[in-house]
Amino acid sequence: MRVSYQWLLEYVECELSPEELAEVLTGAGLAVEEIERPGGQMRGVVVGRLAAVEDHPRSDHLKVCQVEVGRGERLQVVSGAPNLAVGALVPVILPGGRLPDGRAIETAEFRGVTSQGMLCSGAELGLEKESPGVLILEEGRPGEDVRPLLGLDDAVLVLELTTNRADCWSMVGVAREVSALTGARLRLPPTEVPEEKGPPVEELARVEVWEPELCPRYTGRVLEVRAIAPSPLWLQRRLRAAGLRPINGVVDVTNYVMLELNQPLHAFDYDALAQRTVIVRRARPGEELVTLDGQARKLAETMLVIADPEKAVGLAGVMGGANSAISSATRRVFLEGAWFDATNIRRTAKALGLRSEASGRFERGIDPEGVRTALNRAARLMAEIGAARPVPGVLDLYLRPAAPVTIRLRPDKVNFFLGTHLSRDEVAGYLRRLPGLTVEEQGEEWLVRVPSFRRDLEAEIDLVEEVARLYGYHRIPETIPFGLAPAPGLTAVQAKEEELRRVMVGCGFNEVVTYSLTSPRVFDLLRLPEGHPARRAVSLLQPLSEEQTILRTLLFPSLLEVAGRNASRQQEDQFLFELGRIFLPAGPGELPRERRTLAGILTGRFARRHWTGSEREADFYDARGVVERLCQHLGLACRFVAAQEPYLHPGRAARVLTQRGEELGVVGELHPLIRAALDLPHRLYLFELDAELLLTAPRPEIQYRPLPRFPAVKRDLALVVDEEIPAAEVAAVLKEAGGELLASLEVFDLYRGAPVEEGRKSLAFSLSFQAPDRTLTDAEVDRILTGMVSAAAEKLG
Repeated sequence: MRVSYQWLLEYVECELSPEELAEVLTGAGLAVEEIERPGGQMRGVVVGRLAAVEDHPRSDHLKVCQVEVGRGERLQVVSGAPNLAVGALVPVILPGGRLPDGRAIETAEFRGVTSQGMLCSGAELGLEKESPGVLILEEGRPGEDVRPLLGLDDAVLVLELTTNRADCWSMVGVAREVSALTGARLRLPPTEVPEEKGPPVEELARVEVWEPELCPRYTGRVLEVRAIAPSPLWLQRRLRAAGLRPINGVVDVTNYVMLELNQPLHAFDYDALAQRTVIVRRARPGEELVTLDGQARKLAETMLVIADPEKAVGLAGVMGGANSAISSATRRVFLEGAWFDATNIRRTAKALGLRSEASGRFERGIDPEGVRTALNRAARLMAEIGAARPVPGVLDLYLRPAAPVTIRLRPDKVNFFLGTHLSRDEVAGYLRRLPGLTVEEQGEEWLVRVPSFRRDLEAEIDLVEEVARLYGYHRIPETIPFGLAPAPGLTAVQAKEEELRRVMVGCGFNEVVTYSLTSPRVFDLLRLPEGHPARRAVSLLQPLSEEQTILRTLLFPSLLEVAGRNASRQQEDQFLFELGRIFLPAGPGELPRERRTLAGILTGRFARRHWTGSEREADFYDARGVVERLCQHLGLACRFVAAQEPYLHPGRAARVLTQRGEELGVVGELHPLIRAALDLPHRLYLFELDAELLLTAPRPEIQYRPLPRFPAVKRDLALVVDEEIPAAEVAAVLKEAGGELLASLEVFDLYRGAPVEEGRKSLAFSLSFQAPDRTLTDAEVDRILTGMVSAAAEKLG
């Protein structure tokens, strides 16, 4: 919100300087981000009257002007502006003067003709982005400083407002705050309308509200246009200070009142309304509207429009239609003031990507009781500046009046919450300083009636905060909090989560945190077929962007996005993990099921070049080793079986199962086509595990035993099995048959080919046998080994 200091003084008798006022407002919660000086470094710019305008003797487009600048003095100025006319008042910068941006202007020579200064355009004075010619002034005396005439001697306070203070998105709202904080007298703008005799508005227009829940109040006036012309300089000056561009008297007044009273208004060309009827309804299926910015917009049936019996003429609360815009041909105006549903306006503006000053105010909430006041204020101003004459009467359909807000306040709670020692009279005094708020004492409690424009005051604690603001946060003494502090420490689940993180960091990984939101396009990237379970995602009703429209059902794609971004910045060696949540759809009307998941990626060099050995890139077995390390740390036995996933490399993917057959997750190499799409320079390996299983797996009891005192017996065993039998299954059978004396078992060789027949493979195991109380004999080991071979033959063929 941009607040013109000079404009503000029209509503409140404040004696503070802009800097002092900024400090007071900031201390009360209305942060002033900066104070702008529109005039900048400008000096030496005065009003000049063009006494003569002649062609330049050596140029086709330059003019030589004689300019009166007061005290009988004339200057010769060369200008190329196309709108120079004798008698016009223009801003002229004298030699030695400066423009707002600091540029100095001196006497110069243009093609042999001396120019004493420069005629200024609106752009050069910082009033406009572009100017077709020199700025023509409506008033002023030659030699008079131009800054007060153009509002360039003003100070603009730029406020950073919180969303709950919708009332301060207006000059009067800020004036109310200044009055409450400083005690200065408040002056509200006059709203009485000078109506002339004529047919009442009821005979000229009709309003129908078909959607009262989206438009609880709608008001309208008809005005006879006197002239569609530029608004007065003082009005233009204030609009520019607020960051708006002047257009014409009628439109400028609607914007002025919006800034003044926080009530958006809209002016329709009355003669463009079919049957002189205004209808507030939802958009029809497939309906389109060309808005004032010239864009054709396709409307959804949820959007509220202003229409006549034949067509839509405006997008309610957002922007008017081009088919009812005010133009030089407009002879009568239908002026609208309404209270629209904030949520509907927000959704409409967001869906169309069409934010406006009006929609921003409706979204935050306006004063439902101030709609008619603002309408009358605008009608009065149009009459005052000679833009239009109001027709007698107002159309006011207040179908769902806003319920008044009354809050019960316990005065003793003010000191309890704030740690102050204010008396009851002091508390009541601070509250009564708030304009429109009344306090009625009812014994130990007070009944506080809140004005309709303070929609942020809803509960007792809100009133306590108002007392704190007016008393001054800086005056509240420091106190030590009391009460029972929560017991320190982590829950059992949080402790296990930290344990998982420590294991991953110990394996050389870095933790990342990514968004839970993603786009359905990620499923196409992963080559998931239609009907794949991962495609069943929960969609957002109001996504913030096209890239974040659904809740993720897989975790590792978020890491792939991080890997791609890092690789584009020459960070190729990446070992990343995330412990996060995926979201799976539940039944209709139910919240999605959240499931903790652990995912990791490996790409690039696993071992760097060193004098002790050569560098090595990460491979499938590094990823599998991390999974095994996790399971080993948690005491969870796991095994790997071949898998086929559309996003993993065929033949380099495995499904991770627990010993009980529960599916723990997947591990494998990213499919080459996906890696190419992400432009990753190295092969990438990933795993995604069900963290719920990891965190809830029963931890085996830790058992201790003395170091072995007797030597181990080593044997090797080669078995020929069917190709489809995994080595893990063979190892499990051998371990079971080996019993307690089998100390260790590892696969050290895989062989295919002659003399092993086709469809079979030879697996070689290294076995170690050891007893805690004696040295095993060869005969004992041979018996155990024979039993292991028999078990393998019987169970696995």
